[in-house]
Amino acid sequence: MPNVDTRELRSTLAIDDSMITSCSPRSSEHDLDSDVDSANMENLLLEDLDLYMDDINSRLIVSRMVGNSVIRGMVNAIAEDSAETISSKEAQIEELNRRLQLYEPIAGLRGASPSQVQFTRLGLREDDDGMMGSLNIAAEKHLEVLKREIEWMRSSDFLKGTQLGQGRSLESLTQMDKNIDALREIMGIIFKNSSEMSSLLKESLNEQQWQREIQREVDSAIVQNIMREIREGFETKLCEQTSLFDAQNDYWLKKSMLSIEPEHHHHLPHGSQESYEEWDNSKKKDHVSGKLYGYSAVTDSSRVGENGVVSEEKSGNTAPEIAESSLLLHMSKEELISHYKTEISEMKRQLESSIQEKTEELFRWKRQFLKERLEALKKRLPDISLRLDGVLLDAKNFYAVQDDHDKTFSFKQRIDALLLENKSLRDLLASKSKEVDRLASQVSEAAKRMTKYSSLEKTLLKKKRKLEWEIEDAETETFIRSQIDTCILSELIHDSECRGEDAHTETEIMEKFMAAVVSQKDKALDLEVEKAERLRQEVASLSTLVNERDIAFSSEVKKSETLSKELEKAEQLKKEVLLLSTLVREKDITLSLEVKRSEELSQELVSLRGFIEEKNMLIVDLESKLRKQKQDLDQDSEELSKLKAQVDEQERSLWGYRAESDLVKSRLDEAMKKIGQSDAEIFDLNQKLALASNNMREAEKEKIMLYNIIQEKENRLSSATARVDEQTQQMESIVVFVRSCQDQLWNWKGSLEELFSECDELSKLASLFKRRELQYKKELEIRYRDLRKEIEIIVCNHERAENEVDRLGDEVDDLISVLEKVCIALDHYSPVLQHYTGVVEVLEMVKRKLKDVCRETRPTADE
Repeated sequence: MPNVDTRELRSTLAIDDSMITSCSPRSSEHDLDSDVDSANMENLLLEDLDLYMDDINSRLIVSRMVGNSVIRGMVNAIAEDSAETISSKEAQIEELNRRLQLYEPIAGLRGASPSQVQFTRLGLREDDDGMMGSLNIAAEKHLEVLKREIEWMRSSDFLKGTQLGQGRSLESLTQMDKNIDALREIMGIIFKNSSEMSSLLKESLNEQQWQREIQREVDSAIVQNIMREIREGFETKLCEQTSLFDAQNDYWLKKSMLSIEPEHHHHLPHGSQESYEEWDNSKKKDHVSGKLYGYSAVTDSSRVGENGVVSEEKSGNTAPEIAESSLLLHMSKEELISHYKTEISEMKRQLESSIQEKTEELFRWKRQFLKERLEALKKRLPDISLRLDGVLLDAKNFYAVQDDHDKTFSFKQRIDALLLENKSLRDLLASKSKEVDRLASQVSEAAKRMTKYSSLEKTLLKKKRKLEWEIEDAETETFIRSQIDTCILSELIHDSECRGEDAHTETEIMEKFMAAVVSQKDKALDLEVEKAERLRQEVASLSTLVNERDIAFSSEVKKSETLSKELEKAEQLKKEVLLLSTLVREKDITLSLEVKRSEELSQELVSLRGFIEEKNMLIVDLESKLRKQKQDLDQDSEELSKLKAQVDEQERSLWGYRAESDLVKSRLDEAMKKIGQSDAEIFDLNQKLALASNNMREAEKEKIMLYNIIQEKENRLSSATARVDEQTQQMESIVVFVRSCQDQLWNWKGSLEELFSECDELSKLASLFKRRELQYKKELEIRYRDLRKEIEIIVCNHERAENEVDRLGDEVDDLISVLEKVCIALDHYSPVLQHYTGVVEVLEMVKRKLKDVCRETRPTADE
């Protein structure tokens, strides 16, 4: 792309050169020479104009050459920089591909992990992107400054002085504008290419990082498995060898001790205490040296049996040992010491040689084992490399595969759950079949018991009939006795009532008479004495009246008790009214709380709308997935329907068995209930007989007690007259209290009716509030739908705006990078531009602005 753009620039520059040469001042000179003959007075002016135009043309040619050289240098510098960056990035990509193909496990053991290096590279790339954006902005600013200067040159006053040179200067300026536009296009293309390369590099780095992590995990798992297998093999072999060495050590130590002990016993009487101590020390040294040198007395496995006993091949060596023990008895102390030292040295040499042989054998076995393991690993390595290549190739589709794996895992879990349910149903069927068998056995046992109970029922029915006859006889006897007792008692009650009426009339007459006597106390003293004598005579007649008054008083007391009960009921009604009032208040409070909750819910709905919209997007995605799942589930449901049909058939058969067993049970329960009822009836009849006999006895006792009470009351008549007055006063007070209670009850009834009317009004208000709530809910749903549509529109607009912002940011980054490269090229051609003050000043202004932009961007990058 940059080569094509440079060719286009060169062609445009060649066209500019041809245009400028065609508009040279020589043509104007020919025109002026033709006009010299006509006007001699204007020759001087024309000569001055020619000189002036020559100067302008020379300056324009120089400026055009400088501009062309600067533009070419900038284009070449930009092309070289872009070529270098592209080559370096291609080299980096090749290196990364080589590293991917040739995985180096040692790289993970270095100080800085590749993940950290990749993160640092990504950070640098992000910094480069930021710098490119800033350079793009700076380049745009510089181009705008150049355009402004060209416009200023167009509108400047020095071009207005001449009319002939105006067209030429305007054409050159338009050509400069075209060149600047071409530069801008080239810079935009370069920035786009660089941004695409950076994005590709980022993606490649992320993929490489992910692939390396997967390779590490796979390699670590493989190496751990291999090391674990090797370690387990070594441990098993070491355990076997240590067990063999321990058995051989025990055997050789026992043998050496048995061979040394008889020599020691024979040698003690001939030697002194010093020889014994030296022998003991030498023995200890031998034992210690045996431990230090790994004194395991290693023998070949062929020589040792399964129980750690030496084979019979060694039994032939016992004879020379016995001969040596007989020779040791005739040796002196020094000879014995030298003899033992030589034997100890020989034993050490034998042990060392045997240990060397065993170590060589161990190393040989280890080599063979490791060779086998390495051969197995070498065989596995191509398979592993192929698997890793497949993993790397399938890395892009990893997330989709993972989703499919999750789905399959969820389906497997569901299938496992269905299988478990099927197993549980089968277990239930088995258990229920066992229960059916058990119930069948119980039914058979129950039938046997029924036969037994039928015989018992017959005997019990006979006994029941006998008891019923006896009960009927007892009832007739009790009925006759009760009628006789009622007749006697009715006669007695009639006599007492007659006496009471007489006494009542007499008391009324006495009250009237006493009222007259109170008014005429002084006159009727004699009459009172006579009346007192009459009263003493009539005390016998008044005794019956007192009894009746007592009965009436007891009845009135009962009435007062009933009134108190009614008062308690009224108090309960009061409490219920208070409870109703509290309930009404609580309902008001709940209504206010519900209003607040509705407000809070409206606020929560506003916050939930955004969340619901996100969920709707997820639902749209999930619906497509669910359709696939439904197909699988339909198949599973068909299988389940088949299983359910089988289970239903089995359950129907179980229900039939259960119904039969329930019928048998119900029959047994009815028979047992009838037997229990008959027993209870017999028991009740016996209790009734006992109660009737006890009542008869108690009635006779009460008759005796009544006779005694009548006698006592006749004695208490003297004191009863005073009590009668007090009782009358109490009765009057009770009557007043009852009337007041009745008034209060009427008042309470009125208040209760008012409360009931208020409760009805409150219920109507509650119904109104419910209707309003329903209306509010409908309005909220309508508003929610409208807001949802508005939010969807806003989200679409926001996404469009974000896309436009991203596009503009990419363009700005590209232009900033181009401007930075332009500044580098201008610095490169600074000695040429020093001859032109205007250009140098513009460059200095551009540098200052670039420095300011860099200063502003650095703190933002640091932050």
